[in-house]
Amino acid sequence: MKSKTFKKRTKKPVGLIFDHINFHTKYNRKVLLNDIRKRCEQIIQNTLNDLGCKCVEINAQPNHVHILVGIPLTITPSNVALKVKSFSSYHLRKEFPNLKKQIPKALWTPSSTHQSVGRDLVKVITYIKFQDKHHGGQKK
Repeated sequence: MKSKTFKKRTKKPVGLIFDHINFHTKYNRKVLLNDIRKRCEQIIQNTLNDLGCKCVEINAQPNHVHILVGIPLTITPSNVALKVKSFSSYHLRKEFPNLKKQIPKALWTPSSTHQSVGRDLVKVITYIKFQDKHHGGQKK
């Protein structure tokens, strides 16, 4: 009797959506400077990894953040932004208490922008990478 080989099927969709996410600090305050900026990027990368996302590029500016992320089809881009913003706000305000004085209630505005990215991944990566130059030479 011949044994049949069966492929394991899954009900979960497989794939990634590439999304360019951008969000600002509350009151557009320029608080993401030096150590806070570096730590913000680390926290966001860790959060994305925990969510099963692929962080392609990230650049935190003093008053906003750009992220290019590959999001699995099992989670929505708005949920990713919500979790990234809530975790980063919580941890940054805990690690840097002076942020609570500058921005009392929450670090980020409630909104975020999303652009899905298709063939132009390289253009978006370059755009995010060179935000320092775009915003007048601010350094990491």
